[in-house]
Amino acid sequence: MKDKWLLALATVIIAFILVGEVVTYWANPYNYNSDVAVSNGDINYVLSSPSSEFAVIAYEDGGFEAVSQLYVFIDGNYCSGQSLSDQNTFLNQINKELEIRGQHDAIAVNADELADLMSEPGNGKGILMLSGAFPDTVYSGNADDLVFTWLDDMGSIYWMNGQIGHLVSHSNGTTTTIDNSDMLFFGMDGAIRTTTSNPTGTELGHDRSIGEMLCVDNQVRAGDVTNGLNYNIGGKTLSIGFSDSDGYGSVTLTDRGEGKGMIAVFGGGLIADNRVAVAQVVASGISYATNLDNVGYQSGVVNGTNSGTIPVGSFTNVYIYYGQVNTVYGKLFNIAAAEV
Repeated sequence: MKDKWLLALATVIIAFILVGEVVTYWANPYNYNSDVAVSNGDINYVLSSPSSEFAVIAYEDGGFEAVSQLYVFIDGNYCSGQSLSDQNTFLNQINKELEIRGQHDAIAVNADELADLMSEPGNGKGILMLSGAFPDTVYSGNADDLVFTWLDDMGSIYWMNGQIGHLVSHSNGTTTTIDNSDMLFFGMDGAIRTTTSNPTGTELGHDRSIGEMLCVDNQVRAGDVTNGLNYNIGGKTLSIGFSDSDGYGSVTLTDRGEGKGMIAVFGGGLIADNRVAVAQVVASGISYATNLDNVGYQSGVVNGTNSGTIPVGSFTNVYIYYGQVNTVYGKLFNIAAAEV
């Protein structure tokens, strides 16, 4: 009897171990990983992955703090040009892209919560706008609106649908048109593309090099410039996707002035390319302040474990990702935190 009891107990333990192994496998079936350590003036990285293309990008952040928490404005009480269902679907897809890149899910906020958020400092925070209109709790078409105060306090806005600032939404289901929105946001009339003809940009953006490294808009080698931002607005501006012949880009990052926040405009609306592009831009930590004259880049294929070295120089961040266009893993490292 005792032997039978011991045999039964052993069977249960073995079954438990096997179940645990299965759960572990499905939670992280391919065991993607990476690590960075800085010593003796070198960035030493270690990669762990089944057969995957990899990219390692080291850069100077220009003093701009990477977004560590993304928020998204979604409020069914406020009219916009995009259905609530489409916004929620797109948000779920973006969260999946953020998760594989080591980022937190975007936190949904309504109109009142957005105002509360914009009443706080913007450092390290980004707001994703899918609806096509700012709510009247933060924007009315005046230069002293809360949205501008927050941007000037180092906040970041990722705009993905319609002409930024052109509409204000209200809880009664109406919208108000703001005629001078380009001037308010960018200090230039005609900053946002309004023509609907020939929406596909095939010319390389002025700063396509970093977009190429990040595989932004690499799927079809072109970008949708509908409602895109013009590179020629001045200030610190990066056009990292594709553009049309007039300089309107598919992915454009710009500042609100020296030492202020960022506006990132993704042309084309809620399309698959933008879902990937915004996740890659947020996860990589790049901004208008990124110094593109000093970027360390290595790429190749890892199958198992691989390692490499990049001279640290004046780099502040390292972004590692696997899968290129079909990214399966990503992680951002701060070099100061990686020093040993």
